[in-house]
Amino acid sequence: MNWSAIMVIADCEPNDCIDTTLIDLNAVCYDLWDPVCGCDGVTYSNDCYAINFAGVTSFTPGPCNDVPGGCTYIQALNYQPDASWDDGSCLFAPCNSDCTGDIDGDSSVTVNDILQLLGNFGSICQ
Repeated sequence: MNWSAIMVIADCEPNDCIDTTLIDLNAVCYDLWDPVCGCDGVTYSNDCYAINFAGVTSFTPGPCNDVPGGCTYIQALNYQPDASWDDGSCLFAPCNSDCTGDIDGDSSVTVNDILQLLGNFGSICQ
């Protein structure tokens, strides 16, 4: 008798949702939040990530329905710790402090404040 450790299952269908030949880990994708819902039920930050890093063959615009959106900034008045992506709904208290470095008024000094400052560098004020 010939015994084999390999068992062939003939009734398995191939997964048409993922094509591993599409995966290109050297691809350069923009860090742009333009979510797509992959045919695998996973929300990807944009179509480039879905195709090049997961091999997803089809997707629909927007996040998958089971992924909650909300405010993801801890400093916001309506911070939602269970939110998986920021939907732009954050509300911040007016800045009534002596936080002179807080240029964008979000109650914290971050890289965004520096970028706003540098964006105005060299401007002529009248």
